[in-house]
Amino acid sequence: MEATDGDEPASCLPKFTPVQFTSAICCAANMVSDIINIDTWNITRYSQMLTSVTLDYDAVTIEYIG
Repeated sequence: MEATDGDEPASCLPKFTPVQFTSAICCAANMVSDIINIDTWNITRYSQMLTSVTLDYDAVTIEYIG
């Protein structure tokens, strides 16, 4: 999920239903792994968290909570 940052005073993230990516894996040089321990980032606006990321061994779910 992404909130673009253009000429507007603040980025706008539309409300969305949860999105789930399945069969997800973590890839790096010479490594493939499950995703349970990867770093995630949530989108915030004025210190209010707008998204929530949930990890499972083979899935990532992103939910709008704003």
